[in-house]
Amino acid sequence: MEIVSKPKGAARVITGELDGSIDLSKSLIATDGNPVASGELDLSFNFEGEGRSPGAIMTALNGSGNFELVGAGIAGVSPPGFSIALEAANDAAGLQAAIDALLQPVSFDLGDAQGKMSIRDGVMTLDPVRTTSPHADARLAPVLELRDDGIAADIGLELLLKARPGLPAMELSYSGPPTALTRGTSMAELSSFLGYRILEKGVGELERLQAEQARLAAEEERTRKEDQAKYDAYVENRREFRALQRRIKMIEELRRQAEEKTKKDAEDAAKAEKDALLRLLNTPEEAPVPLPRTKPRQPVKPQ
Repeated sequence: MEIVSKPKGAARVITGELDGSIDLSKSLIATDGNPVASGELDLSFNFEGEGRSPGAIMTALNGSGNFELVGAGIAGVSPPGFSIALEAANDAAGLQAAIDALLQPVSFDLGDAQGKMSIRDGVMTLDPVRTTSPHADARLAPVLELRDDGIAADIGLELLLKARPGLPAMELSYSGPPTALTRGTSMAELSSFLGYRILEKGVGELERLQAEQARLAAEEERTRKEDQAKYDAYVENRREFRALQRRIKMIEELRRQAEEKTKKDAEDAAKAEKDALLRLLNTPEEAPVPLPRTKPRQPVKPQ
């Protein structure tokens, strides 16, 4: 790693380059203490940032570079186990068993991959990693946000399962601090699809399932819109907050410059007054001009 730090007014400008490897099994940990991923992530990138504190510099970092994944895997999903369990499913219990088998705490192999990475305003984004296997096609999209109070990760895995033709995609995500990641899943559409296929011969059950599917879809759409609105508000708030921070920094800088100018003007005036007084005290008094000496007049003798 090479880092150069230079002052810029009241702030500092940081530039540098980083080449390094990360052991994913030690760097990405779930809240239960188990590794979220395996393999090695090699990074090579340059960066720059400006701020008055380390946290401010982190949130203002920008840069770009390359990454390479070697022997990567992500925990918490088992497409092969899902395929086997779904083959035996013929009712709701069998469907639940297949879902449970899908979410087993085993590692899904992503293999090797490489691509571009970028940092913009403290948010590090890696190109999506795509892989295919006999049981699923996968798309991994990792994002890291460099905050003034630490790092937040958002690792999303989209799976297109191949156990049956036409299965909708499902999503697995890990989010939060890298050493305390929380798992989330989005599979309402997949569950509804499978339930429909298994129970489609029962008309009454089919109608109930269709209503449930519509409800789940509406609920998911509502949740998506709410999440999008929250995200948009979050982005707008961060934009306004950063704009406010920039304004505060500018006002503080102008105030500092004004205070320095006032102080310097006062010091210059005091120095000028002192110099004038010293010159006055050091000027010698003028000596009195001597009068010309005259010869005394002799008295006139009488004739």
